Amino acid sequence: MKRRHAFTLIETLVSMTVGGTLMTLALALLQQSMALSSTAKRVAYEDSTANRLVDQFRFDVGVAEEVTIQSPDTVSLGGESGEVVYVVANGRITSERTSKSEWASENDKTRREVFSLGPLCDVKFEMHKQPDRATLTLSRRSELKQVAPRVWRQASAIVGCLRVDVHQEASR
Repeated sequence: MKRRHAFTLIETLVSMTVGGTLMTLALALLQQSMALSSTAKRVAYEDSTANRLVDQFRFDVGVAEEVTIQSPDTVSLGGESGEVVYVVANGRITSERTSKSEWASENDKTRREVFSLGPLCDVKFEMHKQPDRATLTLSRRSELKQVAPRVWRQASAIVGCLRVDVHQEASR
């Protein structure tokens, strides 16, 4: 009997087919894990942005003397230190602060901050009486048409409740 020193054509083709199948599965898993990672990063970014927005809105309402909802997409918060206007457009909320401080330079009088929440986010401003309270509601729509939007974050604050504390801290 002769000894073989090489693989047959059939053995080579079978091993190439198995290798190709394993490579295809590995690449599909890699692509899926990269897509999940990208989605997780986007959701984490939107969550941290929403938390910053909610905290900032609560603080701004707390130090404001009056709150005016100018339209469903715009709310104005006024006080003795300046004015803050929140405007909603294209999945973004822009907060524009105008300072009345005499010590602020011309460049520091207006400051703008943009909160990007994504295209599936709905924003709603509400005012309640007894006591004067402003509410910011962030709802997230599903990509599925049959699923109703769900409340994602909600911030409610009493108008002017932090004003006393802020003035006391400033005088110290």
